[in-house]
Amino acid sequence: MRFMKVAATVVAQKLSQVRGVGQVTVGGSSLPAVRVELNPAALNAQEADGKALYDTHCVKCHGQDGTTPTVLAARFKNMRSLNDPAVYQGVSEDSTVVLLDNGVGIMKPYKGTLTHDEEVAIARYIRTLVKSAGSAAAVSPGSAAGKDPLRG
Repeated sequence: MRFMKVAATVVAQKLSQVRGVGQVTVGGSSLPAVRVELNPAALNAQEADGKALYDTHCVKCHGQDGTTPTVLAARFKNMRSLNDPAVYQGVSEDSTVVLLDNGVGIMKPYKGTLTHDEEVAIARYIRTLVKSAGSAAAVSPGSAAGKDPLRG
């Protein structure tokens, strides 16, 4: 038990030397705390990367604003527009990444073509298409991993 107290003291001393690290009292115990600052420019860059990746890999079939092109919509009746809020009801971001990884229907798998981070950037970007299409509906990440957002 004494070793744990000594180790905690050493860790606290080292952490106190790091900028943005301090102490917080929780339930009477003093614990190390880290201040996290989000960088909005970095978050916007990720969204821009998602758009660039979408433009490169997805726009041909899913349209610039997520609306399925008429020719494809007529040929593939189950293909849904990505700007339809109903597409994302109960579908998590992780589920969308799995669909990008494995493909679905006629959509080819992107595993090995895109990195996980690139797939996440696309998954986040396509959810913004609902807003840009004029819908006021919020897109909830949901948790239904098995639901197919492209076919309903």
